[in-house]
Amino acid sequence: VPFAREAAERALELDPALGEAQAVLGLILQSFDYDWEEAGGALRRAVELQPGDPTVHHFHAVHLHTQGRFEEAVRTWDRALELDPTSLIINVNRAFPDIHTGELDAAEARLRRTLELDPDFLLARLWSAMVRFERGEEDAAVADLESLPAEPPVLGYLGYAYGRVGRVEEALAVARHLEVEPLEVSGYPLTLVYAGLGDADTAIDWLERIVDERVWHVSYAAIQVGYEDLHDHPRFQALLRRVGLQDVPARVAGDRKR
Repeated sequence: VPFAREAAERALELDPALGEAQAVLGLILQSFDYDWEEAGGALRRAVELQPGDPTVHHFHAVHLHTQGRFEEAVRTWDRALELDPTSLIINVNRAFPDIHTGELDAAEARLRRTLELDPDFLLARLWSAMVRFERGEEDAAVADLESLPAEPPVLGYLGYAYGRVGRVEEALAVARHLEVEPLEVSGYPLTLVYAGLGDADTAIDWLERIVDERVWHVSYAAIQVGYEDLHDHPRFQALLRRVGLQDVPARVAGDRKR
């Protein structure tokens, strides 16, 4: 992170009109400093500087999405897709607001189009499985997750799904496997496994550790699929306040269209 921040700031010294450097700086400010106001300013400047660059719109949409500003995020991702309709990552991320608001048909269609572009794109396959899980197609979704490469992000959602369907020993085995990995790799997936097991305190223990260590992805905590049952926990609310996300509306389990 220090290197990325230094590189972005150095690039802006050399060329203050470099929108991509502003966008990178914006994501660093939100993801590691939890400075949402400065992050938003940097990302808006990025769009002003390079309005024809899909990457800066994409990064700005991520910022809006993590704050629960789904309608704005959709408009911003749609603009990014106008500029680059074949981008795999932008297509997948465009499905996230639909997943979070329960529009699972729209999310499924978006992910299907992404897989038509690249049938092996792991993120699209992962979220296609999670959409099936959200629909209540739990056995099929678990089978889909089991078929994916056993990388930490996949294992986090697989362990979460195991826990939710009562396959406790398998979920705990996933947790033990992840716990030997470095925190920056395993921390966030472990929060999902323990959330799926209904062990809110252990999930929040890991979240607090990754906040302490400034691990990537904490900026997604307020809208994370799988955290629905954590939101009423006082420690989780304290953590959201700590990272500046206390005003983001919770996505509750009842929003799921199962």
